[in-house]
Amino acid sequence: MSTRYPTVVLALLLAAAFSNLAPAAENEPTLTADDKKYLDGLLKDTIFDPKGGECVVYRVLFRTARGSAEEVPVTGWLMPDKANGPRRVFFTDGTSVPLASEQYMTPVDFRAACQARYVSDRQTPDKTEDLESGALFRRMRKTAVGAPQADDLALAAWLYRLGHESLAARALAVARKGERDPRTRLREQLAWSAFARMVHAYMVGADAEALAHGERLLERYPDEIKSNELRQSPQIVAQLKRRRERKTNETDEDTGLPKSFRSWPVTRQIAHQIAALDETWGWHQEQPGDPLFGRGMAIERLTKFGDAAVPALIDAIETDERLTGLVYITCDSARNRTFLGVRHVALATVMAILRTREFEPTPSGDGLAALDTGWAKVTAERLRAYWKMYGRLPFDERMMKVLTDPQTRSTARREAAWNLATHDETVRDAVMMRRIGREVGPEPLPPVRKFNNPTAADAIFSAMDIEFKSLDLEHPGRNSDADIRERQAIEEAYRAALVRLRDERAAAGMAKRAAAANTLSARAHWARAANRLGDRNPLRTLAEDVSAGILAKAPKDRLRVDLEEVVAVLVEARAPEADRALVTLGDPRHPQYPLVLREILDRSTDTTRRSPWLSHPFCLTVLRGALDDRSPRGFRLRIVGNAIVRHYQHSVSYYPIPEYLLDPKTRRSATEECVCDAAAQMLGDLIDGLPKYHPLCIDADERLSAMKVAFDSSAGTYHLPKGWDWPNQPTAPRKFVFVPDPDSSRRREGRLDDLPLLR
Repeated sequence: MSTRYPTVVLALLLAAAFSNLAPAAENEPTLTADDKKYLDGLLKDTIFDPKGGECVVYRVLFRTARGSAEEVPVTGWLMPDKANGPRRVFFTDGTSVPLASEQYMTPVDFRAACQARYVSDRQTPDKTEDLESGALFRRMRKTAVGAPQADDLALAAWLYRLGHESLAARALAVARKGERDPRTRLREQLAWSAFARMVHAYMVGADAEALAHGERLLERYPDEIKSNELRQSPQIVAQLKRRRERKTNETDEDTGLPKSFRSWPVTRQIAHQIAALDETWGWHQEQPGDPLFGRGMAIERLTKFGDAAVPALIDAIETDERLTGLVYITCDSARNRTFLGVRHVALATVMAILRTREFEPTPSGDGLAALDTGWAKVTAERLRAYWKMYGRLPFDERMMKVLTDPQTRSTARREAAWNLATHDETVRDAVMMRRIGREVGPEPLPPVRKFNNPTAADAIFSAMDIEFKSLDLEHPGRNSDADIRERQAIEEAYRAALVRLRDERAAAGMAKRAAAANTLSARAHWARAANRLGDRNPLRTLAEDVSAGILAKAPKDRLRVDLEEVVAVLVEARAPEADRALVTLGDPRHPQYPLVLREILDRSTDTTRRSPWLSHPFCLTVLRGALDDRSPRGFRLRIVGNAIVRHYQHSVSYYPIPEYLLDPKTRRSATEECVCDAAAQMLGDLIDGLPKYHPLCIDADERLSAMKVAFDSSAGTYHLPKGWDWPNQPTAPRKFVFVPDPDSSRRREGRLDDLPLLR
């Protein structure tokens, strides 16, 4: 007997342990005449008849929604040989596989297993026990691949067919608990099984296998396929039949195109490629989400035709009912498999050619799957109107026209600004954000040189102001967090486009925005943008104000968020005045020092992405000063089992005991955490070579003193690892580590006029 999947048949194999729980004969439930007729009907039109077979659990390969295959154990019936053919294992819905090898099979005592399942003090399995034994996850796994499952109703019919009427009555009673007819539930599950197997075969091009499942689905479950989850079934089967009957032209082995393709008129070439869009395939990278366009050369070729392909693609969006091999799913184990149609791929291709997605209404529903016939017609009409208005213009002029039109929607305006700034980038599929082609024709003139009166930068500034005015009209006199966040989103979108545009003339406008900013974070970001375009004055002024503690424009309730943004800008600047400002933030006399200390101590060093608070040596100065601070932080630490428990005001957290505390003789059982404790632990993580420290150590005071000595021996020389670049490379090559300069002659005293710069 195989032991590879012991939990799968655990309930079945425990039968003997429960066989003595059978009640007295006079209390045995019985089946009525109607019950027997009901079960006979199930055996006739819904489930497999097991008479003469042996119950087994058989491991079968099923295709998955990710284009792979997975081995799943399924309960079935091994039937005797017929006409000297191979023995086969039949499953609940009547599908079967040949017995390849007995090593994949586990025999099951069916009656004993059902005795254990139904003859007990509780007539239904406890849900908690199901979770603990993994039964729930086994069901989810089978649903994900479309494996046929045997529920209580199927077990009742099998028990009745095999002569165990009392057990069948018990199973039927369990099956009938619930609001819906158990036969309806069973048929829906089996219909899903056939549908999922059809979809998983279709999406990898296994058409013969998919068609077999599909035809069986339509024949056996005509009512069930009307449900929302299975509604595409007739369309999939029809397309499979068309593909089977399709006659292929003589093609070139290298290109896969007809040999005379290059000599055809462009309109015929485009029509041929649109006809091939149903051969588009792709897999999901994450769930939920839309599948990436993994395969489908027709998309690439249509993109290269450029504007010439747009009218035909719009027609395809409106009228083409065919499906592709792209499947939208929310989750593997959910009953949700929706094929995207050719119209979806045509829409994505139009978006890639036009490099815009702001011409269509927003569909309701899940992503691209919502582009049904009604929405397709609306989208096609919008596209035709867009093409009539802008189709005669080159791409950059089209974007400039959209950007300067005061009636343009905000989303289209922001997209146009970014497109102008990235005019020379590779064309991307605007839906899936995946490269599918490059622009054809000569290199366009950069917008920085092409447009004057207004310039592209001026147009972007004006578009941003239009959005600000609209926001002020919607919420006059309000300055709520939501309004601030919306204003930040507007600024971020247009500021990114201005920086990417690389027009140095925009630096003056950025400096004005920095001076007039109503939040500290906005001022910092505009100063950084101006600095990138060559104007250092806003950044220098910001650094001077930070050094002087002049942060009056930051409301107290936003100071924490804004100050972190300022620190990020100063860290990135790598300028002497920026470093000086950061060091002054670590001075206990600075007005914001308590906030700076709290923010640094609250950062986690156990992460792959570095916070700006921990990306400059000034944090080490702050932590070194905190080593002398014995004030409590309000947290209590204690050892519980194999974990350290940290008690907060309203919650607790657990983390493993470090190696140097594993010996109970070296640690306390509990303690209060002080500021110096948190600072010492952080320094031990941030600097390579310092003694490890924990407040639960018996010798915590000695370790703290040793840490001070070790840190001070290299004070003023600590820097980040060579080649590490924040924020462009926010993930450190090692766990948070500053390293001292090995050349003692280059050590610094940490004076404000002689700062250790990042190298």
